[in-house]
Amino acid sequence: MAGFFCGFRWSFNHLIFALCLRVSFHLAIVCSSKFQSLSALHASNGQPVSRPSYELQKFLVIGALIPEQATTCGRLVANGFLAAIQDVNNRTDILPRHTLQPIMRDTGGDTWLGFQHAASVIGEGHAVAIVGPGLSRVAKVVSPLASRCQIPFVTPSSTSLFLSLHEVHQFILQLCPSSRVLSQVVIDVIREFGWTYVAVIKSDGEHGENALYHMDQFAAQQGLSIIKVVDIPVYSGSEHQENRTAVVETLKRKMKCLVALRAHIFVLSVLSHQLELVLQAADDLDLIGEEFVWIIDSIESPEELLRPTGQLKLLEGSLSISTSLPRSASEWEQTHKVNYTSIYQLYAYDAVWLIARALHQFILDGNSLDRKHLPHVEGSPKLYELVDGQLLLDYIRNTTFEGVSGTVHFDRETGERVKTYNIVNMFNGSFSIVGKWSSAGSSRQKRLDMGGQYPYPRWYNGSEVTPADRDVSTNQVIAALALISEPYIFYSNSGGNEEFSGYLIDMMNELSHAVGFNYSLTVWNGSYDDALSYISQGNHPYTLVVADMTVTAERSKVVQFSQSYLTVQMSLLVERPSTETAAGIWGFLAPFSYKVWLLVLGFFLFGAVVLRVTEAHRRKHPDLKFGESLWISFSCLFGTHEDDKVTSVYGRIWLQVMLLTLLVLTAVYTAMLTGFLLSKELKLDVAELQDLLNQPVGTTPGTSVFTYLRDIEGLKNIVPVSIAEATPAIVNGTVKAFIFDRPSVQHIALHNCSVYVTKFQFHPSQLSLAFQRGSALLDPINKQIQSFWESQATL
Repeated sequence: MAGFFCGFRWSFNHLIFALCLRVSFHLAIVCSSKFQSLSALHASNGQPVSRPSYELQKFLVIGALIPEQATTCGRLVANGFLAAIQDVNNRTDILPRHTLQPIMRDTGGDTWLGFQHAASVIGEGHAVAIVGPGLSRVAKVVSPLASRCQIPFVTPSSTSLFLSLHEVHQFILQLCPSSRVLSQVVIDVIREFGWTYVAVIKSDGEHGENALYHMDQFAAQQGLSIIKVVDIPVYSGSEHQENRTAVVETLKRKMKCLVALRAHIFVLSVLSHQLELVLQAADDLDLIGEEFVWIIDSIESPEELLRPTGQLKLLEGSLSISTSLPRSASEWEQTHKVNYTSIYQLYAYDAVWLIARALHQFILDGNSLDRKHLPHVEGSPKLYELVDGQLLLDYIRNTTFEGVSGTVHFDRETGERVKTYNIVNMFNGSFSIVGKWSSAGSSRQKRLDMGGQYPYPRWYNGSEVTPADRDVSTNQVIAALALISEPYIFYSNSGGNEEFSGYLIDMMNELSHAVGFNYSLTVWNGSYDDALSYISQGNHPYTLVVADMTVTAERSKVVQFSQSYLTVQMSLLVERPSTETAAGIWGFLAPFSYKVWLLVLGFFLFGAVVLRVTEAHRRKHPDLKFGESLWISFSCLFGTHEDDKVTSVYGRIWLQVMLLTLLVLTAVYTAMLTGFLLSKELKLDVAELQDLLNQPVGTTPGTSVFTYLRDIEGLKNIVPVSIAEATPAIVNGTVKAFIFDRPSVQHIALHNCSVYVTKFQFHPSQLSLAFQRGSALLDPINKQIQSFWESQATL
């Protein structure tokens, strides 16, 4: 009886659960009915028409993965999705015998939850296509599932460029432009006005990081220097309002460095609720005025900037990148009685229409939506593969129509949506469109249309003079210490006129021009480490050391190093031997040592003894004297030996052994004599530094090379020798070798024939500029050095 009641209760619970699901579905449809039909924008005759009876229709499930409760944008996207489902179902010219059935899941922005919901919508819901995911990180996770099941995903709000890599994310289609496109718009606008010196203020998180990544790439290609990046913490909108004063103070501390950089052009890549507070902090720092231009990288509509009245004056003279929307967008907002229209809401609406139009043509052409089971793994949901999913994806990509978010059309080569933007100029509390940008263009001139039919921007207080990208009236002068080390820095002082030249001087001139500063050099006669210690004290004007400075962990505790401008290795400078061959009558003995010559002499003496003994037993020559045996033995050296005097078998065998030995000795002697006579220089026999362990070697004191040889390599006899003293110390025999970076020793050898550089190299090191801690120039100079590396302008 207990089992009966348990079974009855289990069945009753499942019945109630099924009824709840059914009621939930009908409630979703009923709730979405509050959005009136937009079929007038899509129907050819402009009149609503009725669909066939319910019994003649088939259901097509369209899934949606949206962070509905996690973000405000998610809720708006959900509304757009449901409104589009309703509008499609009210049309008879699109899928006349099918009804779209929505299944919407809230991912909450969680990747694992998003993957589970995607599997559920595909396996249990039998979805033929899915709108979403709403976040890029979720889309990257569900992408393999989409490819395996061949289910197209159309995401309305994922902006990551990596999702457009179709060989990886084949079934993910982005209806909104990627962050790469927005970054291209910003850089094109900056270059249109000839600006090359720009600072970026971005929000923490994926949105800001993606924007900066692509801006860096485009900037490097077009010779633009992003001198500073300021990260803005991400707070919720309520936190910004509740702690407004505290947030502004935090932003001011982070943005204070922009004042010292003297930049005038700022790019804002922040969330909409951060915009007003960032501008307020900038105003408190006197970074808003006739000399400055603020560029906002993405707004949904110009009207969005007019809503917070507190930021209108702060936006005076600014440029904004605004989505170019057709008239149907505002009509859509009015028709559906939505108080605030998000561009992503419009993207979600168009995503459903994109899928519906593609499905309509797909079915009209006689294709089927058959599925087949995929191998099931215990504990995981059952999945299906859409047999013609790849073909359906192609239909979606090839569908073009006029949507509420603009023309929906995908580039065949890149696979990205072709998108148009307005360049908006804010002035006197209103806005005007001063240009248009289209991703269809192959160059900046073709992408960006400014001037001509569009008015010229009006800057702060109505000024028509385009601001410069940096302060050109009072150039900052950096006081730097220079350590003279050729070929990096050459120095001459003729009649009190100091002149500096060399590799580092050329690089500093390039940096000062690109970053926007002047510098003065003062010769430092002390050691490298002493120079670093001096600029770290801060009680003098010197904030920079210009030298072939090696970066080490100990030095990094005292100063801040720039990005490496050159990588070098250590090399050995040694004496070049005389090119004359050995003189004297005994010079021919030089190839062999005296021990070898004694061994050869002993061998032939021993040979004479053997011949005497073997021939003594022959009756024909019983009286072979030892002198004759000695003569026969040594005559082998000259090929004049007399074979007829050696008649015994053992004697002849021994004679052949002697001749073979003579042949080997002759070959070795000839080779060594030739090498000895023709060699122009004697190579130093150094395979590793341990070969110099107990020999005197020289290097410059107070350098990282000196410390490395003493503490790491353990050389015991290091002699302090300056670069100028290197050649005399080697020639006089004070040191066996001088060790320093290869460019320096090569420069010494180039001007002194008595020394040369060996091929042995070791210990690669990075050379950098050294800055006083907290220097505002460090970041822009790092950016510019990186640009030099990428363009190979200096190396």
